[in-house]
Amino acid sequence: MMKKMLFIVFYCLLITEGKGQDFAAKINVAEIATTTLNLVDEVGLSEQYSLNLSASLNPWTFSYNKKNKHWVIRPEARYLTQQVFKGISIGFHAFNGRFVAGGIFVLESV
Repeated sequence: MMKKMLFIVFYCLLITEGKGQDFAAKINVAEIATTTLNLVDEVGLSEQYSLNLSASLNPWTFSYNKKNKHWVIRPEARYLTQQVFKGISIGFHAFNGRFVAGGIFVLESV
């Protein structure tokens, strides 16, 4: 019975078509290092065009009221010289966001 199930699963995997490069979900490691939550989604629109949407959020307040709170949304339209997700890209970016920073570089009296 188990061999039949494995054969069916293996056979189904052979006859299906995979489209792994139509959508990409990424993260920005530099923002993660600064305690910022982020997600980047990119979708291929055609052979040489893609649409990218990036969002970042940092809602934390640290000890002694230190904060670097912000949210940012960055949409981007890209033209790629080779194919989607390959080669050099030329893009149009737009930014929107809000930030509050405080208590980080406070000088204490001596």
